[in-house]
Amino acid sequence: MIAVVMPDGRGITRRWTGTFVREPPEIILAATTDAMALSATLEGRATPRSIVTADGRAVQTDANGRFVATVDAPIWPAHLVVTARDPLGNEATELVEVVGLVDYRGLPWAAIMVVATILVGGVLYVRTPKRRVAGPMPDGDGRLEELELDAIDGIEPGSR
Repeated sequence: MIAVVMPDGRGITRRWTGTFVREPPEIILAATTDAMALSATLEGRATPRSIVTADGRAVQTDANGRFVATVDAPIWPAHLVVTARDPLGNEATELVEVVGLVDYRGLPWAAIMVVATILVGGVLYVRTPKRRVAGPMPDGDGRLEELELDAIDGIEPGSR
């Protein structure tokens, strides 16, 4: 309520009801990795008329507070700060993790390791050299020689 005394002595009072907004704006956020690219897509919604920034850069919002933004993302997990500020200066901050190229954090690693082990084992089995029995060897002229037993180590054929 406010009371004002005019110069002629009349008094005027006015009463009104106000609401103090102390709550930060609402922000809902999701990040998806762009396939085979060093970027991620942020999609979300903030309280209407809020100013949204992602990693320090302004993000356009529509009349309902929805936004879509593409941000740079390294191949390892990185944290990104997304902030929404309403016209009264209240601020909400969300921390989101982004990964570039392929989001490998959600892959079924146990199944991948089993399949990789089977494949590597199969490749190593196929590529293992097989033992072969040595046959007669050609001498230098391309013909095979026949060896006589008495010519080997001086052993006579009948002594065996």
